[in-house]
Amino acid sequence: MTRAAETHAAEEDHDAAAEAYAAAMQEAGFPPERNDPSSSSATVAAWTRSYLSFRRGASLRRAGRLDASARALRDALATAPNFADALFESALHSLDAGKFSDAFETLERLACADRAFPDLQRWMTRALAREKRGEAR
Repeated sequence: MTRAAETHAAEEDHDAAAEAYAAAMQEAGFPPERNDPSSSSATVAAWTRSYLSFRRGASLRRAGRLDASARALRDALATAPNFADALFESALHSLDAGKFSDAFETLERLACADRAFPDLQRWMTRALAREKRGEAR
């Protein structure tokens, strides 16, 4: 199921990719909260849920479905608050939504989680500049 989602994403069919990620999550039997948090299978389930939620959120953002994207990204970060790729995607979501201060704050969180994230300073500068210019989307 995940392979189909990746294929849709690569073909830039982001609506279909988002639906395929949702189906993969359902197929995997989420939510994982029912599992014992001390078991290794619960940890794997939590990371899998976070990854699939992140990928779904990215696809939804690219499809222009910002509300649904925000929910999926919040879900990903609730499970793994320092997941660098999900933090970056959340910042891109905020930029797309015209929430530049939120984007900058998320990029600051990303800097705390992974200072070596590619082009982080450039993205922080973009978010801050757009906020100072008062750009609206």
